Amino acid sequence: MPKPTLTPLPSQNISQVLYVATSGLSCCVDLEYVVRVEYLMELQSIPQSPPFIKGLLDLHGESIFVLDLCERLGVPNDELYTIDTPVLLCRSHGRVVGLILGDEPILSATDQAGLCMSEMFQTGAPFFNGVVNTDQGLSLLLDIDQLLDFDLTLHDLQQDIDHDKLLQQAEAEMLRDNSMDVHQ
Repeated sequence: MPKPTLTPLPSQNISQVLYVATSGLSCCVDLEYVVRVEYLMELQSIPQSPPFIKGLLDLHGESIFVLDLCERLGVPNDELYTIDTPVLLCRSHGRVVGLILGDEPILSATDQAGLCMSEMFQTGAPFFNGVVNTDQGLSLLLDIDQLLDFDLTLHDLQQDIDHDKLLQQAEAEMLRDNSMDVHQ
């Protein structure tokens, strides 16, 4: 049986990426977004921020949000941070944001001239643009614009909400209102 091949889309030419492996997930970042790699330093915590935001990094007087890449992607991460933990600085939406990685990123060439399967990722996987075949094998291409599109509004700060409890409370309130209408 012949080995399946991935056909790149002609409009999505990517020649070099930064390969990132973290918590068993093989990803890559288009070099256009990469600023540089730093190592984890002391972070200023931000109370009541989303769990994937680990804090602010003071880098030469510039405050930079630092996110745990695994947590942002919804992938369990049990790795402990050390001073050797790499932080990938990426630029998007006019700001630089740091992504905590599990392993050192690797500069990788793509053996095909493009992005594959992007149409399949448009609706089901919001943080990925598609698949790229790199020197390290198949990798999910991170959608950095979407990954770094967050703010600290109440919408993003929602804590773990017990939706069943809220639904029960709403139903109870509706029943109470209906019974008051009947008695009037």
